[in-house]
Order: sequence, then C-alpha cells, then structure tokens
Amino acid sequence: MRASVPQRYPGATIICVASGPSLCRADVVDTVSFPTIAVNDAYRLMPFATVLFGGDAQWWAWHPTALAMSVPKYTLHASPPAPVLRLERTGQDGLEMEPTGLRSGGHSGYAAANLAFHLVGPTGTIVLLGYDMQAPAMGPAHFFGDHPDGSRPRFVEWIPKYLALYEALTALGVTVWNCSRETAIPSIPRKALREALPCSTFKH
Repeated sequence: MRASVPQRYPGATIICVASGPSLCRADVVDTVSFPTIAVNDAYRLMPFATVLFGGDAQWWAWHPTALAMSVPKYTLHASPPAPVLRLERTGQDGLEMEPTGLRSGGHSGYAAANLAFHLVGPTGTIVLLGYDMQAPAMGPAHFFGDHPDGSRPRFVEWIPKYLALYEALTALGVTVWNCSRETAIPSIPRKALREALPCSTFKH
C-alpha cells in the first residue's frame, strides 16, 4: 500500500543530508535544530534526523539500526520491511507533485530532495548537504567507505538530472541551495551552510 507524505514543516528550511565523502560531523551538527532527511548512511552521523530515506530494500536489510529509529522512514521499493513507508516511483526526471510519489533521478539523494518538497511545500527552502556526486579517483564514494556489495555510484548519469529538479522547484517558489563542501552538480547554486540556514532555529 502506498503512503502519502504529510506537509509536516510548511515553509521551513529542511536539510537533505546525503553521504558524499565530504560530509563531516561538524556540518551535520549545525543542522540539529532543523528538519532533516538522512539519506541512506547519513543517519550514522545524525541520530537526531527527523526523517530517513533509503531507496531500496537491500539498504534497509543492511541497516537494522536505521530501521529501529522512531522517525518516519520512506523508500521507493515495492516491498519494504515494516515500518518503512512505500512511495511510488513516478519517473526519473523533474519533480513529482503528488505526495504519494517521488521522481527518483536514479538514486536516493535525488528522490530525497523531492521528498523534502512534500514536507515543506512551495514556500520552503531545501538545503543539500553531502551531495558531492563525485569521489576521489582512488578513494571511497561515501564518507563511510563503500556499500557492502562494492557497488559504485553512476555520477555521470545522475548529475544532469538535477537541472530539471532545480527548475521545477524554483518555478514553484522553493529556494534551493547546495551547501556541500565539495560537489560536481553545476545546476544548483552553492552557499556556505551557515549562510543558508536562518538565524532563528526551527522547533520540531
């Protein structure tokens, strides 16, 4: 059964935290007072995350600790483990407006940005953190290393898709910043994390 994402934080600043190799604890600490989506293994650095997103069932099988966290958890997999909520995969490109689905962009970070839109609505701000979309030539593709199956991200395929997402979000009035320390995404404006976050903290 499909779930529907409630607009839990209308007009708020929400931070999507992905697991790029530049992600560090110092940045994550600055997000503690805001709504946050931990994308895949980012939950390891942020036990305070308000939402978790893991795109496939295999990831949840690898991470029972995340499965046990008492926050809303979402996936695009057709048969997720309880209590993970399933959203419909409605395509790869652009933005899904219906709160029962997400555009995937081919990977969890993109889908999580669409999830962020559902949570804050068209008057919100979406901040991307840890969206490196690149890896050192001889190093791991994530801050934690590599996935247990040794799979490598398809960055070259995924990066161009962010333009359509950014254009769709900003056309609706959503503010989007990429505050990752390192990033290969050219289509989303960059800003230092502390400059992108409001001075007044958001109360959960």
